[in-house]
Amino acid sequence: MMKKTMVTLLPDLASMVVGGTIWALGINIFTVPNDIAPGGATGIATVINHFTGFPVGVIIIIINIPLFILAFFFVGKRFTLKTAAAIVITSVILDVMGTFLPTFTEDKLLASIFGGVLSGVGLGIIYTRGIATGGSDLLARLIDERVSAISYAQTILLIDFIVVAAAAIAFADWRSALYAVITIALNSSLADRLLAGTTEGKLVYVITEDAEKISSAVLRDMKRGATLIPAKGCYTGKDTNVLMITIRNYELPKLKRLIKREDEKSFLIVGNATEILGKGFPVSALDKD
Repeated sequence: MMKKTMVTLLPDLASMVVGGTIWALGINIFTVPNDIAPGGATGIATVINHFTGFPVGVIIIIINIPLFILAFFFVGKRFTLKTAAAIVITSVILDVMGTFLPTFTEDKLLASIFGGVLSGVGLGIIYTRGIATGGSDLLARLIDERVSAISYAQTILLIDFIVVAAAAIAFADWRSALYAVITIALNSSLADRLLAGTTEGKLVYVITEDAEKISSAVLRDMKRGATLIPAKGCYTGKDTNVLMITIRNYELPKLKRLIKREDEKSFLIVGNATEILGKGFPVSALDKD
């Protein structure tokens, strides 16, 4: 039991440290020095830091404390504890690195871009382990548990909009709000791409007369399964077979070579599968709890 727990905890801890470090680079170097409040608890902490000089990481922890208490009772203990650990670790990294990192204030547009890229990559690394990072995520999860009229994604969007608008009023600069929108867009896009990369792949349909031969080769050489679908050609009127095969993106070249080797006359249709779950494929990080 202890060994199994360590196998789970070490990758989680590594993702928090690595992801938190990359995220901290984006926040300390680019967004905070330029008064860019990228939504959520980080955005609120950025505004408070601007007027008080109080450490951003400490503010983030304080903001999340009441959310942790509510989530502990209404969402789940395991989820809340992992989220709390992530917030504490990343916030400590943020404040420690903030004491020695340089700042970039020459160009707010570049700051918003690089701040969004770094924070998105950092958070995405944490998300791939099924760990939330508090703030908007945690509040949206709590609201989603109780209110069905608004979706999880819509709740996060609304929270971020309120924070960005409030920051623009506090800074008396609507340009900062526009830069914050760029940061949020890049942040969300890159985090989603990293998260999707753990579950997406290719869906391949193979129309062939040698279905058994190809499926055996796929199982033997690629350790992947296949589904046989009886079909009939509309043009020829002949009965045939269609193999449906799901693979990771990087496995496609190998599969194409294998199919060509087994049946040169086969017909392939390759499409994107945005999420593949089940035996042989990992569970979506968002579904882990």
